[in-house]
Amino acid sequence: SYYNYLDRFNVEENNFKAFGDVSFYYKTYDLYVKGSVDYFKNDNGAVTENNTIINLRPGIRFKKDLWRLNAGLAVIGAFGNTGDFKVVPELDFDLHLFKNIIILNVGTDSRYERISYRALTTENPFLINTVELRNAWKPFRWYAGLRGAVSSKLSFNVRASYVQLTNQHFFVNDTSEGNWNKLTVVYDNPNLFEVNGELTWQKHEKLRLIARLDYLGYGMDALTEAWHVPSLRLNFTGKYNLKDKIWLTATVIGLNRQFARTFVDNGTFLQVENAERIKGLADVNLGAEYRYNKRLGMFLQLNNILNVRYSRYLYYPTQRFNLLGGVSYSF
Repeated sequence: SYYNYLDRFNVEENNFKAFGDVSFYYKTYDLYVKGSVDYFKNDNGAVTENNTIINLRPGIRFKKDLWRLNAGLAVIGAFGNTGDFKVVPELDFDLHLFKNIIILNVGTDSRYERISYRALTTENPFLINTVELRNAWKPFRWYAGLRGAVSSKLSFNVRASYVQLTNQHFFVNDTSEGNWNKLTVVYDNPNLFEVNGELTWQKHEKLRLIARLDYLGYGMDALTEAWHVPSLRLNFTGKYNLKDKIWLTATVIGLNRQFARTFVDNGTFLQVENAERIKGLADVNLGAEYRYNKRLGMFLQLNNILNVRYSRYLYYPTQRFNLLGGVSYSF
């Protein structure tokens, strides 16, 4: 895959990624090698960065009726402005507590990722154009979870994990020009305890309901708070198929409180750091799509139907009730 990413402030970013894998069966197990090459170049007018990350993940897979084990290595090399080399073991184990009904999953994995300008501005479009870009290292993420089906209609997936992070990014309001109207990125090396839970209810191909809850518990290193990161995220999605022509959707997004970094006068004409609270939010959206045929369709989206005024980032209130409609055509 390849992309070329530009903005009107003369930032240009190019990225090329290639993936591949090979495997073969030998006696009672599989041997495999997965690999990827990730080339990255970013030029923001002041700094040009080149970085190439190569991943090789050889491993072996054992599989029986009631269990499966993947064991391997992650061999990671980074070349360019940032040089690095990592070799870490990885394990992933499934055990059927009740065959095809409840499955226990435990393991450990590691990820070495490039934090790109495109990824940051997709997450937060209000950034300055000269943000510092680093490689994030997520070694030995330990996880355990259960997944399965309560009935033919209801399934679940729950998982808990823990990892010590290096170069985890957080958003703060930029103070370099004094107007606070943009945000920038700061980095820290926190630990993260994460819990994810999901319930899915589906009736044939007509109705599908998904409820998901995520908990993010950061233990910060140098920073005071996990800036602009809510610790609880709730997402509910419902989709109804009406005679294969009309799709009706409903989504509910909930975030609990979060904190933004500000500075206040301590009474001695010195500015000291302060954690300003941003209240939680609930956003309810409705949508409809009419498919005339496989290529032509129309859609209508009603956003924030409760007309709630809230800020996802400090000093950035979102739009209240708004609607979007249009025509779609696939070639």
